[in-house]
Amino acid sequence: MFKKILSIFALIPLLTSCNQTQSEYNFTLEKENSIGTLTLYAFNGDSERVPGTINLGHAFISVENTSEETIKVGAMTLEANEQTSVGGWGQTAHFGIWYNIESTYMTIGRYKGILSLTTQITEDDLNNLNSYIKDHDQWSMFKNCSYMALDMYNIVANEDSKIEINGLITPGKIYNVLKKTDKNELERPIENFTKVGYSADYEMTNLVEFKLR
Repeated sequence: MFKKILSIFALIPLLTSCNQTQSEYNFTLEKENSIGTLTLYAFNGDSERVPGTINLGHAFISVENTSEETIKVGAMTLEANEQTSVGGWGQTAHFGIWYNIESTYMTIGRYKGILSLTTQITEDDLNNLNSYIKDHDQWSMFKNCSYMALDMYNIVANEDSKIEINGLITPGKIYNVLKKTDKNELERPIENFTKVGYSADYEMTNLVEFKLR
């Protein structure tokens, strides 16, 4: 009997270790003929929460040009290997899509503990993404940063990799999904980015540069 008890206790580390590494979501993130990558970021606000206040976090995407040709992401032009973040903000200057606010914030140490998920994208994916950005350059309480970030990710994701969230979409809800896949990345940097700004027109032909203070 004593030996049986010891055997049961010996199995506990194996059972718990298997449970810890189990992935609830097994996304397919590779594509043929890819020209870039799109990364979905979710920050739950924990590392920046001040006692007595509410910090719901932030969600956004970034796009990297992995091709040898110049590409357009909304109003932002990317040369080979350049990146840009794309996020929804309710700023006085512009309620809608902004470029490289998050890229800049990450270089000064913001968003500690942020999780991300990266998928490859094709030229068709980029065209669909740009159509979405053009038609959704706005921000509201219900069509917020998380709503837009998840939409932009799902537009380009493979069918088995789309993320469905019920009710009001928040950074925390996206974060909790990303925690459940072993393909997430912790604090993935955004490098080789250029201007900060927003589009001044519907056709996304003119980027208004902005200096963050």
